[in-house]
Amino acid sequence: MAWQTPKTDWKVTYDANGNYLGDYFNAEDYQRIKGNLQALRELASELNVNVTLPVIPDITATSLFYETVINALERAIDAIANATVGRHWFETKTWYGNNPAPLAEDLNRIEGACLRLYKWIPIQAAARKKLAFTLGGVQF
Repeated sequence: MAWQTPKTDWKVTYDANGNYLGDYFNAEDYQRIKGNLQALRELASELNVNVTLPVIPDITATSLFYETVINALERAIDAIANATVGRHWFETKTWYGNNPAPLAEDLNRIEGACLRLYKWIPIQAAARKKLAFTLGGVQF
């Protein structure tokens, strides 16, 4: 799965008449986040880490959006962070039915976490300890 630049500037704005001018979260945005989480799982393999992601369903424009869908994204962030840089660097939430949906700040948090992981995992891979010699290169 190829990495796509995350949207980290979700906003809620209104014009002078009270009409909503902010961003709308749609199926395309969800699929981008899902794809980025899968790309992060592949990137984590550079650390010789096998990350098991929860089942993250596909969403289309006609799909119903339940709390389990957004929870799958949150748990995927937990799984990747736990296996690589440590979960303490990321705030995640658990969503419940018949409660408020994610807001712009939640989407910024989720996509920001993906971006931070995308930057941090290669740094961790580069900082791994390496042997100063090649094994098997010289007969003992």
